[in-house]
Amino acid sequence: MEQTLKKLLANDKCLIHEGTKELKQILSHPDCVGLLCNVLSTSQDYELRQYAAVILKRRFSKSANWNQLSNEAKSGIKTGLLQQLIAEPEKLVKNYIAQIISIILKHEMAAEVGWPDLVQFLHQSMTSQSMDDKELGFYSLSVLLETSPNEFLSDAKQFFTLFVETMKTLEDKSCPVAYFVVLCMIHFSSAVSGNKEITNKFVELLPFVLQTVQELATARPYRALDALDFFYEYSEKEEIRILLPHFKDIITLCLLIAEDQNKIEDLRIKSLSVISNFINVRVKTIVKLGLIPQILLVIFKLMCSKPEDDENEEYFTSDPDEDTLLTCACEVLDTIAMNMDAKKLIHPVMEFVKPAIEGTNPYEIKAGYLVLGIISQGCEAYIRYNCLDQFVKCVQGGVSHPHPVVRGAALFSIGQFAEHLQPEISVSANELMPILISQISELVERGKSGTRFSNRVDRLFYALDRFSENLESALAPYVHSLISQLLPLCKDPYHLHIRELAISTIGAIAGAVKEDIVPYFPEIMNHLNIYLMKQANDDDVSLQVEALDTLAMLARNVGEQIFQPLALDSINLGLSLVSSTDNPDIRKSSYGLFAAVSTVLKDSIGPLLPGIVEPIIKSIQDDGYIVHDDKKNSDFPLIEDSEDEKEDDESDDDMTIENDYIEEKEEACFALSELATHTGIAFFPYLQTSFEEVFKLLTFANSDVRRAALDAEFQFCISFAKVTESAENKDDTNLIQVTETLVAKTYEMIQIDDEIDVLLAGFHGFQNLLKEIGRRLQPSQSIKQNVVNSILLVLHGQLRVQQWEDCSVESNEVAELLDTAAYVLPSLMHITTEDEFFSIFSQIFPVIRKRIIENADDDDSDDGRKANALGVIAECMPGLSGKISEYLPVLLPFLMHSINDADPDVRNNALFTIGEMAYHVKDDIVPHYGAILRALSDVIGNEKISKVMDNACGVIARLILVSAKDLPLKQILPSYINQLPLKEDFEEDKWIFKSLCHLLKLEIEDMKPFVGDIFNAALVSLQSHHPDNETKEVIVSLIQMVNASFPDIVANIVQILGEDAVELLKKLPL
Repeated sequence: MEQTLKKLLANDKCLIHEGTKELKQILSHPDCVGLLCNVLSTSQDYELRQYAAVILKRRFSKSANWNQLSNEAKSGIKTGLLQQLIAEPEKLVKNYIAQIISIILKHEMAAEVGWPDLVQFLHQSMTSQSMDDKELGFYSLSVLLETSPNEFLSDAKQFFTLFVETMKTLEDKSCPVAYFVVLCMIHFSSAVSGNKEITNKFVELLPFVLQTVQELATARPYRALDALDFFYEYSEKEEIRILLPHFKDIITLCLLIAEDQNKIEDLRIKSLSVISNFINVRVKTIVKLGLIPQILLVIFKLMCSKPEDDENEEYFTSDPDEDTLLTCACEVLDTIAMNMDAKKLIHPVMEFVKPAIEGTNPYEIKAGYLVLGIISQGCEAYIRYNCLDQFVKCVQGGVSHPHPVVRGAALFSIGQFAEHLQPEISVSANELMPILISQISELVERGKSGTRFSNRVDRLFYALDRFSENLESALAPYVHSLISQLLPLCKDPYHLHIRELAISTIGAIAGAVKEDIVPYFPEIMNHLNIYLMKQANDDDVSLQVEALDTLAMLARNVGEQIFQPLALDSINLGLSLVSSTDNPDIRKSSYGLFAAVSTVLKDSIGPLLPGIVEPIIKSIQDDGYIVHDDKKNSDFPLIEDSEDEKEDDESDDDMTIENDYIEEKEEACFALSELATHTGIAFFPYLQTSFEEVFKLLTFANSDVRRAALDAEFQFCISFAKVTESAENKDDTNLIQVTETLVAKTYEMIQIDDEIDVLLAGFHGFQNLLKEIGRRLQPSQSIKQNVVNSILLVLHGQLRVQQWEDCSVESNEVAELLDTAAYVLPSLMHITTEDEFFSIFSQIFPVIRKRIIENADDDDSDDGRKANALGVIAECMPGLSGKISEYLPVLLPFLMHSINDADPDVRNNALFTIGEMAYHVKDDIVPHYGAILRALSDVIGNEKISKVMDNACGVIARLILVSAKDLPLKQILPSYINQLPLKEDFEEDKWIFKSLCHLLKLEIEDMKPFVGDIFNAALVSLQSHHPDNETKEVIVSLIQMVNASFPDIVANIVQILGEDAVELLKKLPL
């Protein structure tokens, strides 16, 4: 056997081949286990012993291979392994032996035989007076607990007592025994849950664990890295309560390690990660312990550090292997911002930021800008309403700072502001956009050398992209400057990466300004064709991908007539690329192009669909993205197991997924969804296949694919409903059946999927499904019940991600999930009768009431939650009609109080809810007119936020429509009309102009002095508020009434109108 293994370890291929054949023959012989055990115990070559151990481990992983042995053989192997565990000098071989023992123990416990000698061996070793024996015992137990903790649960009390006794006797807590005790505790967390006696032992052990980590950090830092996993293990379970008595000590220790420059970087990084994790799960506890200032002090110091390369400093990374002290410090701050009350965070943060930015040290200025950029996500609402100008002024000058680290951080912050501080940040576009454009202009000159430049360029384009996406049509004044600067960057001599960024940003601009990009369309296409019309090589394939993506953006935004001549060529280009490449990025972008062009061609794309759909379905079916991980034991060329000898524990852990192929699958789902949306009846032949194949992806390993698949499945149902809507003999049986299948599957996913994005997709899907299909699903009790159960499941906190007490997910991502689930409630009115909806509302309302009323005065509560919960109630009003009256005494006092809330979103939604409730409760609101009007008077007199003022007007409008005769119109009309036209919330235009039409029909005398103002407000709203068809109809009706009743006033107004307004009037049917 030894000779055979030596051949397998040789460098000679012929010997390896010969050895493989020999090993295969030996392993087919009944005595092979004995031969391997003999090598393990007698060979003088540790590599051969290790090889034998690897083969034994692999063989015994299959329970059948162990169970077929005689009892005598089993006993001999077990005895021999314990002896060899003691005798083996090589750590790696010893580790394999311990793993074999663990595997055998599992089999013996499953057969109810057990292994008493093993427990006795462990106990004798761990209680020995010899430190070497103790070390072996605790080491062995740590390995066994890592793989088979449940097999030792019956001995847990005995072991934890032994842990305490051992730790008490150890003077040197950096010794191996202490280290292995900590590892045993890490792997034995399952024993702690629900056991008071063991919990008490655990609490007794915590100070020893802290001391061990502290001493290992100095004496054996790489072991300290392992020991820190202790805090991860217990922070991610309910057992975190056990850590609370020493919470402050744990975080203080981690902070000391993190700021100690004498400690190894990996250990400092891991300490920061522990702190971040604790903030995630216990932010309120950390705040109450007063630890936030200490944490901010340490991470700010780290953020002020000088990088190895001033030009290429990373602030965040998604790869843990690339973590640095800076990225981890940024991550800690990001976690704080995402979980802590902004009102309590901004002040202590600014104590660091203000002096840093006002100083002269570029690295401190950099840190100040980074802090502002990072907290703009998480604290966005507070910043937008309280300190936006201050933040913008701080960052403005940084872009032109002479030091690169400052410029890079300033650009990062501007990008963050553009993404997270909308819409208010758009007001600062006049200050910020010229700065960004000047940076692009500088790049045009400096980039002619073909230099790639630093990450600062990426941040510059990121900021431009975010502003482009959020400014939308307001970007139009900058388009000429931007395009004229970006087009030269799309070709030689500029670096490939800069060309990619420029092409991508042109696409973002097109998406923002839409038809306003048309004057530049021909020139843009000339530049894109450089990459679209040639065979891409490995170097410039990324440019072809960006060109395809930008072409797709143009197809969506330049208008059907402009793009129509290119539509067929674009499809053919995509088909050609898909058929001629194995590159998943090219396929992904081609699928996106097909989807975009479908918005132009619509159902006329029908003849092309076979060629389009086939490769997309193939990408969905393809499993070529799976790469099996053979790294384990890769040094040993083992022969493959036969099908019946594969390991019991073979799992998804042995494979990885290639990201490019995952993104291709995701885009394939998006593309099918869009094709189904835009091509109507032409896509009908492909609906069933698409539904069935995408349905299989709902259990896919990657959450992005599951989310995209779920989005697509809901769209398929909606498209199926629309196609069958006009059928002569419409039968909803098939529609209901397929929808029931999807809703049931979504309900199942909501219960078991632990990715927030997937759950959000499920609830968004419910909303769209109920709104789009509506009454046709009414016969299905299954759909109603599954949707209601899904909502209740989330609102009652019964999902796994909601099981944490004081958890970050509870206050952020799950807060979003709670809001999204709650917003499904109003959609149920489309599928229920009024009585059914009232019953469902009565079932769910108490949970929503708890969220908005019981936490009303809680400083730590999230204002966004209150605002969203109020929005949900408001949107339920149309489905409740008069039945809402019984909730009037409960809701109205709280709503009246909330219109004075510090948060403008709460004030806004409180007013919106009052208006909706008043309109739908009808006469029952009239007795409350006086109180409501007094409150509205205060709002109109003091409110500074435009959208809140608009909603105050919306309340008055609804009160007028309910009962104008009960209002003191002479007193309220002047201030009411004075607020028109609305400034921000243009959805209220419908109600405003309905109320004015109503007053005109009633021929209210008090209206006459305001006719001119009303007419002007109507024109402005029609011209610049982009009203939907219903609102437009109401506004036109008002203009017609004013024109008919007051022609002289209208004639005078027309004489002073601008040309655009006059042209608009001419087009109206007056």
